[in-house]
Amino acid sequence: MSQFPDLKSFLEKIIAKQKYEFRDNARKDAFRILAEGLETFDNMLSYLSAQKGAIELRAMICWFLGQSSNEKSMKALLDAFDQESDASIVWEIAKSICNLRCKEPFQFFRVRLLNSPLPLKRAASAFVLGQLNDAEASDFLIKVLDNKSEVDLVRSHAAEALGLIKDLNAFDSLMSALSDNSVSVRFWSTFALGELRDSRALPRLRAVAEEDSSSLDGWWSISEEALDAIKKIDLC
Repeated sequence: MSQFPDLKSFLEKIIAKQKYEFRDNARKDAFRILAEGLETFDNMLSYLSAQKGAIELRAMICWFLGQSSNEKSMKALLDAFDQESDASIVWEIAKSICNLRCKEPFQFFRVRLLNSPLPLKRAASAFVLGQLNDAEASDFLIKVLDNKSEVDLVRSHAAEALGLIKDLNAFDSLMSALSDNSVSVRFWSTFALGELRDSRALPRLRAVAEEDSSSLDGWWSISEEALDAIKKIDLC
């Protein structure tokens, strides 16, 4: 039997846990979910599994699941990750899984990092592995970063994840990636080297700070990121 047979009580409990300034939006989202005629937690899971309703609404459901410690939430999110193909939902699922902060999905995402046919899901898998600090995924992420035939989006998320995991075994691959043709790969490799805090990177990072003025859309220049990485290393 579901822990929350009444869906309204489940949603209200999640809303009550939010910071005051975020509660109004959460209430609006909950109202939209309930307006679909869903009465129980399991009804909501079935609705998500059937891929019914608007994309935005399914993303809202994923967000609520990511706020819950209900034992069914993780399984529902992992199933949805495999079923969904819309970018907004896939990324909401990835963020929601990260919010649950458990090791259960590590192997799931290691497999999809290497084998998913969709670059979007390979990238989201790298994101989750980095955010959840899966040290055992480092070899897989290094393999992805080194693979020049992989798309830039996936390699960039692999580089970022390696920085978050802080595995020094990634040092050589990240250094090589500073010369990559992709601005995004270079940017996130620069970030990752700063996170590794390895002084061996300093000469190269200083050169990057002087020479690589390319900017990543939505962020800033690689030279600025290199200066930030240098500061991190110098503080060690």
